[in-house]
Amino acid sequence: MSRLLPGETPASDLAFDTVDGPRWSLSDAAASAPWQAVVVYRGLHCPLCKMQLTELGRKIEEFQKRDIAVAAVSMDSAERAAQSKADWKIDAFPLGYGLTEDQARSLGLYISAGINDKEPARFSEAGLFLFKAGKLHAAWVSSLPFARPKLDELLQGFDFVAANDYPARGELAA
Repeated sequence: MSRLLPGETPASDLAFDTVDGPRWSLSDAAASAPWQAVVVYRGLHCPLCKMQLTELGRKIEEFQKRDIAVAAVSMDSAERAAQSKADWKIDAFPLGYGLTEDQARSLGLYISAGINDKEPARFSEAGLFLFKAGKLHAAWVSSLPFARPKLDELLQGFDFVAANDYPARGELAA
């Protein structure tokens, strides 16, 4: 599996449509904030995604204080993403949809087949990506819905990175 390495910029601009209309792109976010965080969630069917995105909404000011532009996206359709936004009361950050399988794979995400009628036929597993000026700085990827980074720990780690100009790690290709 090929994946984006720390210090690299996505081969093509990471971009996706959002429920509220404006298209989100990594390059635009990088032009407006020094840091960017992209949360890839599994989709409407995932209760752990709901918990993670709800918590993210509660902590959005902590990200903003650190000049981190935040967005979330899934491979869900526009309709499913709109339902997630409404049901989960997501309004503090852009909620995207239509992430392609190629985009998900280029980030190093795992792809799953639906196992019940609540899940789409194909969807990406969860991931969280921290970019600095559009270049990957850190990534957290899971092959199951569990074991996501705790946002408080992520923010504490970010504070260390920012205070110490700590470089991206894991940058060496296999």
